[in-house]
Parts: sequence; structure tokens; C-alpha cells
Amino acid sequence: ALQQADGPPQVIYAHQLQAFKPLRVQMAQPHLRHNGTGEADSLGFPQALFQIGHIAHLAAHAARLAVDPEQRVVMHNHATNVLAMTHVGPTDEKEFTLALWKLIPEAIVLFPEGVGLVPFMVCGTQEIADATLEKMKDCRFVVWQYHGVFSVGKSLHDAFGLLETVDKVAGVYMDIQKSGKYNGGIDNDGLRALCKRFNLTPRAGYID
Repeated sequence: ALQQADGPPQVIYAHQLQAFKPLRVQMAQPHLRHNGTGEADSLGFPQALFQIGHIAHLAAHAARLAVDPEQRVVMHNHATNVLAMTHVGPTDEKEFTLALWKLIPEAIVLFPEGVGLVPFMVCGTQEIADATLEKMKDCRFVVWQYHGVFSVGKSLHDAFGLLETVDKVAGVYMDIQKSGKYNGGIDNDGLRALCKRFNLTPRAGYID
């Protein structure tokens, strides 16, 4: 839970940060602390670990709130299957999305805008925060190559459900890679039919 330094535990959203005080991150004992001074915490974790949250996570919050003020949850996770897919799958964002869409109908139904793909960058930097912010303007799900993912939703359930779905589909992709066989999956006509059935608008230029 995030809590203000002088208050009870509470979740603090990006739109509340205009008056925020230094934050402390509470975890299971032993806990980690950051008081805004730039110092390492008591366990010796460097400030860069906290910068990942303070820079990239808040940038993602701001980007999605500008698109939809109800999307107040941003979840960062090292999703195993998606992480593996970044090592063996397409490195182009469009092709990465299509590789997922073609595997199961659920994919394009749940993330018709596709997924954002940020090429490898050093975490905890302004560079990766800016890149993530740009992707979040169009996507609720962003992949950091060789690192992990960001998932956005109106609730924890919503954000985790999206994360779980993308990681499940990436797991199917990895299983197919191991089998050495693939018949091409759902073709573009099938993807268009799914969009028509569920009244969806897919990412422009992806299945035209």
C-alpha cells in the first residue's frame, strides 16, 4: 500500500499527486522505505529501483488518465510468458500484436487497440518513462522488451485481467514455438469477423 508519511495507509492515484507528500512503499517485512531524499533504503537498494515507479509509473498514470479518467490503476509485472516472447517473437510492435491476436479470439476482443512495445532501455530513466508515456496514449498494455509489462484498468481486477490474458496468449505462442509447427492461426478475415461480431474497432492499419 502507498501511504503518506504522516497518514494512514491508502492508495494514492496520479490525479491526487498535486498535493502529495513523500511516499513510503510498504511491503512484507523487512520493508523498503523511500523518503524522497534520494538515499538508498535500509536494505541497500539503490534509488534507481524507486525511480522506476516514480518516473515511469506516474508517467503511465498521467497518460491513461488523459485518455480515460476512469483508468486509475497501472500495474507493473514481470510477466513470464510475455518476457519470454520478447526474446523469440517479433520485435515490431504491429507484428507482435498480430502474433497475439491470431492465437485465440479472446485476444483481439480484449485488446483491440493492440499492445505497445518499448524496445530495451535501461529501467529507471527518463528515456523509458517518456517512451512508455507515448505508448500509453494508445494502448492499455505496454511491453518493456526483456523486462516486463504495464497493464492499465479501471480497477485492480480490470488491470490484472488484461495482464493475465496477454500473458496467457503469450504462453500459447511460446508453446507453439516449442512444437515447431504452426498453421498461421486466425487470418485477417477471421479477425475482421470477430471485430464485427463484438462491435470492435481494431488498431488502424493492422488488419486492413
